[in-house]
Amino acid sequence: MSNNINQSLGENVRKFSKNLNRSLSLCLLLCILLLNSVSGEVTTPSTPDGSWTVEQYRSSNGDLVFPLTGYPISVVFHDEIISIAAGCSNYTGQYTAAGGAMIIPCPVTMNETCDTSGGTQATAFIENLKNTALFQVNLSHLLLYDDDEELLISLITK
Repeated sequence: MSNNINQSLGENVRKFSKNLNRSLSLCLLLCILLLNSVSGEVTTPSTPDGSWTVEQYRSSNGDLVFPLTGYPISVVFHDEIISIAAGCSNYTGQYTAAGGAMIIPCPVTMNETCDTSGGTQATAFIENLKNTALFQVNLSHLLLYDDDEELLISLITK
């Protein structure tokens, strides 16, 4: 009987500890978001207009990676038109953005001269753009997220 009580008590302590850790994590996240919004560091402009350079993007295997050396990726958002220079390929298309939400239908290839490495990077990058659902501007960064709020692309101002 004593052994059952000890096991039950130990299980309850573990559950309490797990829930406490989750609650503390949530409180910390809410505090960070509140402080950022109060200090003005995080903004959600109506558009992401500007010239950006890709800092990281989600590769086809799901990892956040840096662009390949020799294959930089530049993106310009202007008046609902997106222009992309992905090292050896150029793309253009339309986008819609408002209140932190964003939709980028499939950009059209204008010129593609990539070798295998550059082509693989460009393909993964374009897939991320098509999966973009949310955006956020944080200081000099533009962050693009999917509908699960997973970071897809991190860009920095040019």
